[in-house]
Amino acid sequence: MASKHDFVSIRDLYLKLYNESIEKRKELLHFGVEDWHSTLYEVALKVYNDIKSIGVFLYPIYPIGDYFVDFGNPFKKVGIEILYKERQRQERLDCIEYFEKRGWTIYRLESKHVEPSAEELYRRENIDLENPYLYEDENMFDFFEKHKDNNSECLIYYIREKHSLSSTVLASSDENDY
Repeated sequence: MASKHDFVSIRDLYLKLYNESIEKRKELLHFGVEDWHSTLYEVALKVYNDIKSIGVFLYPIYPIGDYFVDFGNPFKKVGIEILYKERQRQERLDCIEYFEKRGWTIYRLESKHVEPSAEELYRRENIDLENPYLYEDENMFDFFEKHKDNNSECLIYYIREKHSLSSTVLASSDENDY
């Protein structure tokens, strides 16, 4: 079970990093605001690991006004909010409305859709194919768009393409800074 977040410190550090990023004219923040592997719940940690492995710049527990989105990018004003079956569901839906009124695009992800991987989902759909390798028979973006509401990896790939949150930006920056 994850420990409690230090929301005041998270907010302050993100603000500092955001201001430094604006000064450097880079749309990147450091992921190391907190030890996310010890503070995120299991589902959020899986999504975080997917975000990192796919190379998308969505930052955990990102502050928007008075609240925090599960994952957000302040430069593109895009985020992911994980909705659990019962835990604070209405409160989170109210927060999503709050975020959207401030110009953010928030994608809702049901916690039950964190598994399977996008590749496994593709294989399940293409069970009759002799060699069911991911993305061979259909456009990648179409597959991700089709499954963005029922698979976390597809949602992350979709956001990466739709909102230009690719890791190629990082390749042109000083990796020691981020």
